[in-house]
Amino acid sequence: VFSVLNLVTGVFCDSAIEMANMDRAMIVQKRNQQREACAAHLLDLLTDIDEDGDGIITNEEFVKSLEREDVQQNIDALQIDLSEAELLFVMLDKDGDGTIDTREFVNGMLRLKGEARSFDIQVLVLHNRQMLYMC
Repeated sequence: VFSVLNLVTGVFCDSAIEMANMDRAMIVQKRNQQREACAAHLLDLLTDIDEDGDGIITNEEFVKSLEREDVQQNIDALQIDLSEAELLFVMLDKDGDGTIDTREFVNGMLRLKGEARSFDIQVLVLHNRQMLYMC
């Protein structure tokens, strides 16, 4: 009787572990799909902002596009604050050349999307500590 009970318990536990692994794989797959969909959306947004169609956004194009309701709604949907447009442009311009290319735009917007995570805040604290020790 105990051996049958142990066997049933073992099969149940094995099935539960397999389901948990499948759930993890599904979660990873869903996150990747969401990230790809968001990147595609950001490419569309870049096309909307890029007036001359050269694949590069200048500061002038960026500021001018923020006056448009559709661009404001798209950026707001990403939970990105538009109150500091100049600062947002500087943060997106990783190489500091005064323009934002496709890679900078998509990667930067994905980084800025949503709320600050605990990890992000801890990175800022670490950088501040390092700066204090340098002084």
